[in-house]
Amino acid sequence: MISKSTKIFSTLVILLLATNLTAGCSSIVLKTRGDREEKKTKTNISSKRQTKEIEHDLVIEKVDFSPAPTQRNTMDGYTDYFFDPVDEMELMISIINRGTATERNTTVTVDLYETESGELPPEVEEHKISDEQKTLKKLAPRESTTLAFKFSGLDNFAQSHHLAYLIKVEQAGDKKPQDNEFRVYFWLLLGE
Repeated sequence: MISKSTKIFSTLVILLLATNLTAGCSSIVLKTRGDREEKKTKTNISSKRQTKEIEHDLVIEKVDFSPAPTQRNTMDGYTDYFFDPVDEMELMISIINRGTATERNTTVTVDLYETESGELPPEVEEHKISDEQKTLKKLAPRESTTLAFKFSGLDNFAQSHHLAYLIKVEQAGDKKPQDNEFRVYFWLLLGE
């Protein structure tokens, strides 16, 4: 048989539960005899979304040429490309988004440099000849795209000038900014 005090205690607990549940309380603490605590948690109706960390990581994946180079020499940590004399050259630059954010309106710049010294060590450009800029409108995570840049008037530099393309992807907050810059060194050779 249930005692009168137990019935009163049970009634108070039920009223307390009913009042807290209708008020939207997410957890209830009940004290029983002996000062033991028992915690019961109401299931939260609105689900919590896991917050994904936003990461920017654009990478210059590959650079192709049209026309193709006739020869390549790797020395001192960089590659020199050799081409037959041409007036126009097109660069096809492949960019991949390895980040978690969709990138929008990103500027890609290609600068053309020359030097008469014949020595053009990495990361030193002497005289800017020309530049071209394009905007990468939208690139979703794990997607890649190719941008084409065309330069003309190159036959003026055949044989006596060492040339370089400096390619830059302007992405603020990029995880690996070193992947946003690429240098291509080349010569235009005259036939014998």
